[in-house]
Amino acid sequence: MKKFFKLLLTTCIVLAAIFIGLEIINAFLDGVNEGLDELLAEGEGGYSYSPSGDASSSQAREQIRIVNNTGYTIWHMYITPSSTDRWGNDILGLRTLGRNEEFTYRLPHPLSSENRYDIRLEDGSGDEFVKMHVRVSDNERIVFTIDDLDYYEGYAGPQPIAQQPSQGGTQQPAQQPTTQPTTQPAPVPQTGDQGAIRSAIVSAAQRYLGATYMLGAQSPPSRFDCSGLINQAYRDGANMVIPRSSAEMWTRGTRINRNQLQPGDIIVYSSNGGRTTTHVSLVMSASEMIHAVSAGTPRGVIRQSQSSGSWPGQEIGYVRFVGVPVAVTRNVSKGMALTELLIDITPTLSRATEELSVLTGSALSFVMTNMTGRDDQFDIFFYKEGRQRSGGETEFVWIPDGEIEESKAFLCEEAGRYRLEIARRADGRALIEYTYNVED
Repeated sequence: MKKFFKLLLTTCIVLAAIFIGLEIINAFLDGVNEGLDELLAEGEGGYSYSPSGDASSSQAREQIRIVNNTGYTIWHMYITPSSTDRWGNDILGLRTLGRNEEFTYRLPHPLSSENRYDIRLEDGSGDEFVKMHVRVSDNERIVFTIDDLDYYEGYAGPQPIAQQPSQGGTQQPAQQPTTQPTTQPAPVPQTGDQGAIRSAIVSAAQRYLGATYMLGAQSPPSRFDCSGLINQAYRDGANMVIPRSSAEMWTRGTRINRNQLQPGDIIVYSSNGGRTTTHVSLVMSASEMIHAVSAGTPRGVIRQSQSSGSWPGQEIGYVRFVGVPVAVTRNVSKGMALTELLIDITPTLSRATEELSVLTGSALSFVMTNMTGRDDQFDIFFYKEGRQRSGGETEFVWIPDGEIEESKAFLCEEAGRYRLEIARRADGRALIEYTYNVED
């Protein structure tokens, strides 16, 4: 019996020692995590992550607490003062915000003079949940639900515009497409007549034949890129607001088969095997299309056979917006036209001056493929020539070998020449040095 009690006492002592040791280890790990969060907060302009209920009352006016009740995992988060005209950096970084999880964002110091913020969450499918002009006070929890899904409000089909009566009661002949762009808009058809709507969209696009190609441009009547032309044709011809970028047209449009194409539908292309969309054209008829092209002869807004050149081999699909009850778009930025450019990162330095001009006020996003032969981390710098690189916009990305990653949107705020530099983070070695010309 004595031996039994001795054994029992020894066992209790061992278990108590193990428990105390585990508590010490947990306390140490908590301290390490808090230190890492503090480093992240300093290095990323005020970033911090806290579990639900972790915020202290002493920081009540220094934090924004966001609850994800959307039903989807959030991959990207953007928080900017409402006074700014564009979105800032992705705050989540390499983390995600799961369903019903809470995120605490520590506001950068010094605090903004206002306490209204715009907040945008983005899930893995690219859907966005947006709250604008949110008042931040008393550490209040800001709950996002499916009702915050960002739809383009106010469009429920093409709206009729009253037609001016013709003089003398006679029907005026339709204006023929010209080789030079004009400013007169196409007449908008009555709601419900989809054949007339399609015809009006195509006619509107033809009025810009001969316009110059410019990356990021939607400047009637003289300058467009491929998606800008189609977006403008829908606005002019049918009062319809559709997505601005080719990628969003492909994502948001209703997918159809090629044998279902009708005038006004959109052909989507990819020059890199379907990794990303690189071009769109507007269907005019069973055999013709109209599009804004950046290379070849002629270039700019042209009318062309759908079977011309290499275009058939680059087709990846077909989308439709006519007849769709609601046209949906993502607000990737506050009022910016976003253009995606393809970049291959190779082990050796690549330098180039892009021939394409970029329109002031648009934004560039770089779709980067890591072809260096290894997983790696890269620093991205985008700045105006003649200024310090550190004064421009920067981003850090991790890209596994052979994988693709898209950068944030870099705004071209004023005219001039801009430089894109991509360097390996480990040693600072430059791998990409590109120059872009931004015009008014």
